Amino acid sequence: MKFKNCVLNKYCKRCQFLWLLFLTIHSFTFAQRQSIEAKNGILDLSKYNFEEKGTVVLKGEWEFYWQKYLRGIDFTLQTPSGLVNVPDSWNNYEIEQGKKLQTQGYATYRLRIKVPSQYKQNELLGIKVGFIATNYALYVQNKLLNRARDLGKDASNTKGYYNPDVYYFVPQRDTVEIVMHIANFADRLSGLTQTLTLGKAEQIRKDYESSLMIDFFLLGILVIMGCYHVSLYIFRQKVKATIWFALYCFLIAIRILVTDNYYLTDLFPDIHFEVGNKLSYLTFYLGVPLLAVFVHSLYKEDFSTYVVKFYLLLGSIFSLVVLFTDGFFYSTWLVYFQLAALLIIVYSIYFVVRILVKNRENSKTFALGLFTIFCTATNDILFSNLIINTANLMPWGLFVFIFSQTLILSKRFSNAFNRVEELSEQLQKANAALETKVEARTQQLKEANEELAQNFEELKANLELINQQNKEIKAQHFSITSSINYAKTIQQSVLPNFDNIQTHFSDSFLIFKPKDIVSGDFYYFNQKGNKIFLAAADCTGHGVPGAFMSLIGYKTLNAIIEVHQITEPAHILKSLDIGIRQVLRQGEDSKSRDGMDIALVVIEKEQKQIKFAGAKNPLVYMLNGQMEVVSGDKYSIGGSENSSFNQTTVHFSEKDNFSFYLFSDGYQDQFGGEANKKLMKRHFRELLFQIKGLSMQEQGNLLQEWHEAWKGNLAQTDDILVMGFRL
Repeated sequence: MKFKNCVLNKYCKRCQFLWLLFLTIHSFTFAQRQSIEAKNGILDLSKYNFEEKGTVVLKGEWEFYWQKYLRGIDFTLQTPSGLVNVPDSWNNYEIEQGKKLQTQGYATYRLRIKVPSQYKQNELLGIKVGFIATNYALYVQNKLLNRARDLGKDASNTKGYYNPDVYYFVPQRDTVEIVMHIANFADRLSGLTQTLTLGKAEQIRKDYESSLMIDFFLLGILVIMGCYHVSLYIFRQKVKATIWFALYCFLIAIRILVTDNYYLTDLFPDIHFEVGNKLSYLTFYLGVPLLAVFVHSLYKEDFSTYVVKFYLLLGSIFSLVVLFTDGFFYSTWLVYFQLAALLIIVYSIYFVVRILVKNRENSKTFALGLFTIFCTATNDILFSNLIINTANLMPWGLFVFIFSQTLILSKRFSNAFNRVEELSEQLQKANAALETKVEARTQQLKEANEELAQNFEELKANLELINQQNKEIKAQHFSITSSINYAKTIQQSVLPNFDNIQTHFSDSFLIFKPKDIVSGDFYYFNQKGNKIFLAAADCTGHGVPGAFMSLIGYKTLNAIIEVHQITEPAHILKSLDIGIRQVLRQGEDSKSRDGMDIALVVIEKEQKQIKFAGAKNPLVYMLNGQMEVVSGDKYSIGGSENSSFNQTTVHFSEKDNFSFYLFSDGYQDQFGGEANKKLMKRHFRELLFQIKGLSMQEQGNLLQEWHEAWKGNLAQTDDILVMGFRL
């Protein structure tokens, strides 16, 4: 798990860097677009090379005719109300000294462009019109290019209609006349608040298609992330952050449709203007408090509840104003909410510093996403108020923020699921051990009761017969004990001499303590060429049955390696499983489940690697002071199940401090302590970690002393086998 978390952290940092780099490059693209300003209503591009320099932003001084719709010959009969700078809102213009124009009204903009002579009647040009409040007609060379809708001279016969689009034309003269009829009775800003872009048709088309692909890429990502986090919430409703995050993704996805290129009219051409306009404001007014709720759900101790409640109230008030008033009225309220948004940005800076100082979980990733939101939100507020001329970057900032939060939530869920899996596995093992214990105790009680009843009757019938039987039992016990002691001698002669093992591993130890005279556990050692084989096995049962199984297992394992020349751990265990089932005649109809759990390693010192395979039993190793556990497969050797096993390779170097341990479950299953409970594998591994710095001989001595102290006066629970080696 530590390795997975490390990889995830590195991946997060790389993603953060790449997104910051992309956002920086994207922001500089605005500066790369060529800008030649018009003078006195004329833009001279006669010597401009579109192929080399790209598209041109049509900014500078345009002719402006207030409260007039003019075209063609009309301009010879009229004089301009003035020359105005584009882009800007006409309510910032002063036609009369000291008196600015009103927001509501209509006007004509005119710009004459001198194009290169070779383009005349020969080159298809394009013009991209941005977001214009709130309705317009575009004439190029006195020809209407767009589909003007309900463009009147007062609010009663003028309807709002946002229609950012691209238009194409072929210059018929050396000078191209561009005329814009604009009417606004529904927004706080009026006129050419965003610039037009001129270029060759292919350039304009590519720019538009790039913008389209980027916007719908963001839209798709947001919808997918939203749906994914809704599904997470359905399955784990305790984590509220996922549903707030999903709602925020959907909200921003809607906002992409109603800002900048305004795709809503492309998807629904006949939709009422107020629907899209209200959605653009509502997504902003609801987005800020929803973001605050989400942040609070992640960092309840650090993000103030009062701030969340304040912005929920503020967002609700502004949303109600949008829902129940007309567009011109509620658009004038926008600047006040933007000021409130700047205040929460200031508070969020304090919040970010707080979580970074306290080193909260995932605080760096979260701070990066929030910092991106700060920058893009500030840019958009300044852009919407015509203070700077860039573009709406909030969707990109929100994408980076949402991406970072997705990483955070995914990491939290991953950690939670890993913990649940560990606890579930521990619980299953504990339940299995408990069931085995209950069954054994029940059987013991049953047999004891039957024996007591029988002994009681026999005692009543003939005390002398009982005494005689006792003598016979003692004789039989002596005979059996003698036989078992001889069996112990046989078992010890079969098992390898640990002194021989220590010739290959000078720093090592062995703890081998049978529960009875003979053991159901066995250890294995062999060397074939430059490969050393080590194994620790725990056979079914203990005492004499376990000892029989251990001899069968040892001989079968030795034959696989010596006779069949199989050297890969996974293949060895597969062959051992087949061999045990053949010896014990286990098949689909067999009720025999006898077998063994085993941990097997093959050490290749020259290659500086250890290959491991396990049947339930794990490999525990220490590498440079860190403990790692390689779990065995869930199947045992033997039984009716045809099992296959996985193999893991651990690499080390001469400079590494490397040691490893093989063991059965006897040590960790020992009952003892003040509460007379099992030691459990977690405490056993903690003990191994605590003594890792000692020599292996000292570790072995300490483990034996600690076991005796833990066991106290209780009986040994199971056969014990623990081996440790340092390379």
